[in-house]
Amino acid sequence: MKLLVISQSRNRAGRTIQVRKEIATDWVRVGRNAASEILLADPRIALSQGLIVDRNGPVYTEGEMGTTTSTTRKAVRSVRLSPGTSIEVGPYRLTAIDAPAGFTGAITVELVHPPENVAPGFLARAKRLTLASLGMPKRATALALFASWRCSSSCCRPGASSTCRGARRRGSPWRATASGIRAR
Repeated sequence: MKLLVISQSRNRAGRTIQVRKEIATDWVRVGRNAASEILLADPRIALSQGLIVDRNGPVYTEGEMGTTTSTTRKAVRSVRLSPGTSIEVGPYRLTAIDAPAGFTGAITVELVHPPENVAPGFLARAKRLTLASLGMPKRATALALFASWRCSSSCCRPGASSTCRGARRRGSPWRATASGIRAR
C-alpha cells in the first residue's frame, strides 16, 4: 500500500503549513508512539491508536481498547477511507481525499482541538506546578536524585575499585560505591 499523508498545521501568523509524506508499507500505524508512521504527538492520543490497512482501498481500524475514535461521535472498529470521509481521532481529524496517480490512498491530518483551547485550567495549573506545590522540599528531592545517580564509566562496575575515577578526575567530593554514592 502506498499512502500520501498531508499533515496540516498553523504557524504563529495563522497561515496553514502542509507537510507531505509518502508511506509505502503493508500497514500504517497511527498514534503517539515514535514508531508510528502517522505520529499524533498529543498526550490525549493512545500510543497505538489505530492502523490503516489496504483492503481494496485504505481502511482505518481501531487500535487499543478504550480509544476514542469517532466519525459521528460514535466509537468505531473500522472505517473505509473513501474520499470525503472524516474521522476524529482525539483532537485530530483525518480526512480521506482523492488519491493522486500511483497512490492507494491519500489523507490529511489536522489538529482541530489544540490543548490551549481544550483545557485552559489544566494548562494554568501545570505552569504553576513546583516542588513546593507538590509538598516536596527542594533539598531532599535534589539529594534523592543525586543519590540515585551512578557513574557510567567502567570504574564503577561490580568488581571494580570502590572509588570512581571519573568523579576523582573532576575533583568531586563524592565517591561511588557498589551501594551508591558516598561522601569522601
